[in-house]
Amino acid sequence: MYFCKSDILLRKLIEIYLKPKSFPTTMFNLKKYYFDGIDKQGNALILYYAELKLFGFRIPYSSFILSLDETTEEISKLRKSIIGLNNSSFSNSNLKISGNWDTQSHSISEVLWQENNSKINWNCIVPKAEFEVEINNQMFSGLGYSEILEMNFVPWKMPISTLKWGRFLSENHTIIWIEWIGKQPLKKVFWNGKLIEDVDISDNEIHFKNQNTKLLFENPISIKDEKLLKIADSYPFLKIFFKNKFLNSREMKFKSQSTLINPENSENGFSLYETVLWEI
Repeated sequence: MYFCKSDILLRKLIEIYLKPKSFPTTMFNLKKYYFDGIDKQGNALILYYAELKLFGFRIPYSSFILSLDETTEEISKLRKSIIGLNNSSFSNSNLKISGNWDTQSHSISEVLWQENNSKINWNCIVPKAEFEVEINNQMFSGLGYSEILEMNFVPWKMPISTLKWGRFLSENHTIIWIEWIGKQPLKKVFWNGKLIEDVDISDNEIHFKNQNTKLLFENPISIKDEKLLKIADSYPFLKIFFKNKFLNSREMKFKSQSTLINPENSENGFSLYETVLWEI
């Protein structure tokens, strides 16, 4: 695919509109639905459905990542997915996926960042669930998670250089963490729905200082390590809308057997987590 003169003109117009710090929020809106799950064998799946609205354009995007042992398959389509009420289900016939998430915990909602009319809403509708998913006639079940992220400004205006996100699920515990590093740092760690202060997040563990507890990532397996540019290479027209520097941002995803340890006891489970190195 090549860019014609009209494509170049459209990109120039977009750049002009996006130069001011403040622009009409109706110009850009991204709503991303995220679902995941890991079964008892450590097979992990991640499902996405995103709706991008930009200058009157509406772009649907659906994808899945399936990690079996140490092999990973990823497929995406510019097709709409069907999301059930309260993120209770995900289905996409083009991707041959159908699944349900039976929630076991209360939702968590936060406005992660707001400036004037620009903001990021994070709604963790399903912190922990029993999931069952069929992908290409294969069935998977175990503990899963689901959230919705919505933002009404272009992502390269986020005041951060590094983003960390993850979740740990076990029989009795649910831990979710979000950390931003940069001009406006942010750290949110929820343990069984409660916001916990004084927590250190590293590549190997999460340390709850006041609780004398650690979450150890014991066997991390990389399931994705690539630049956002790879998505744009698959759908070149997206390069019209996103800056090249932003597309060079690096996304790293991991799954890991994990153990929550304190002086009295310990509990095993699985973690899914990621680090994004932003080029802004």
